[in-house]
Amino acid sequence: MNNWNNVKFSSLYAIPSKNGLTKPSRIRGSGYKMINMGELFANDRIYDIPMELVPLSESEKITSKVEKNDLLFARQSLIVSGAGKCSIVLEVSPLTVFESHIIRVRLNEKIANPLFYYYYFKSTLSPIKKIVQHCVQAGIKASDLAELTVINPPIEIQNKIVEVLSCYDEKIELNNQSTKLLEELLSANYKKTFLINPTWNEVELSKIISFQEGPGIRNWQYVEKDGIKFINIRCINNNEINTSTANMISKEEADTIYSHFMLNEYDIVMSCSGTLGRYAIVRKDHLPLCLNTSVIRFMPKNTFEDFSYIYSYLTSKEFLNKQKELACGSVQANFGPTHLKKMKMPEPPEALRKQYHANNFPIIQRICQNLKENKCLVELRDILLGKLMTGNILISNEVK
Repeated sequence: MNNWNNVKFSSLYAIPSKNGLTKPSRIRGSGYKMINMGELFANDRIYDIPMELVPLSESEKITSKVEKNDLLFARQSLIVSGAGKCSIVLEVSPLTVFESHIIRVRLNEKIANPLFYYYYFKSTLSPIKKIVQHCVQAGIKASDLAELTVINPPIEIQNKIVEVLSCYDEKIELNNQSTKLLEELLSANYKKTFLINPTWNEVELSKIISFQEGPGIRNWQYVEKDGIKFINIRCINNNEINTSTANMISKEEADTIYSHFMLNEYDIVMSCSGTLGRYAIVRKDHLPLCLNTSVIRFMPKNTFEDFSYIYSYLTSKEFLNKQKELACGSVQANFGPTHLKKMKMPEPPEALRKQYHANNFPIIQRICQNLKENKCLVELRDILLGKLMTGNILISNEVK
């Protein structure tokens, strides 16, 4: 390894670290955006995305505000690997705050490049495991985080490493932009085909769509290795399934008890608790994968040629609005098969649905290809990350 200085992490802080805000569910729904654990686990790089809204006092607006380049650490996690998970804020609305299960760290950018330390805490060199405490949930304390010893290369080398690794993330962002445009095109095609002159009869949702909610897999069933991963709502975001921190059950249980909950390629999965409407398409590279509670899978009821119509309908504002209207729950919003059985949807002619699928399925496949490519880029970037952080690939301290 390069002979870089080791320093106490808090010596790099611009201001003291801080835990976030506690906001009961009953008062959420209006106000200002708040980054919660769902956003933290679903996004390594956090942008100005949809979030829960909460009311804020004047002092909270000042002390708990999130700014660009802030590092956010997960204070708690159901699994050890999630404790201390680090994300970086790259874009925020004028006023965004963060919840109590998150620690905010703001670095002095004259001596510490926030992206470098974001990459550092993602690497195998991350010292975060040293401070993870094992109670009911695995967790870390802000005071212990501040005392961690971290590497501190010269700022020029930090910047150079960030420059190399950012090439991968920039390609990932380009794919994300392409995906967004394709999703907008698909949405426009759906509206043009089905919503301009809706004269068709409405039928029960179950006539066209088959749906199933996952089982309640318990903590004591988890295994640490050689198992089958299962998804929950935190794994689903931005039409992608992130299983990097997903829990596992044994192959034996997956093959027997939960065999009918094993997912297939082109299943559509959607969150039905908490932040409603998160969705993703299951791809081959996600499998094998099991369904869990708070997630519903959707499939064409009769023929796969209904897939594009079903996908477009489930991701439309019309469906999401109905979902929110029917959702219930005193603590958090819940939406399940009981509500779906009450819903109706337009039934366009079969020939029109088939034609729509033929025209638009290639768009969906391109979206899936972008997401798959991003997954590969992330894997390659992380291999390079380990080599850079350990000095196996040398970076000159000369700035070109």
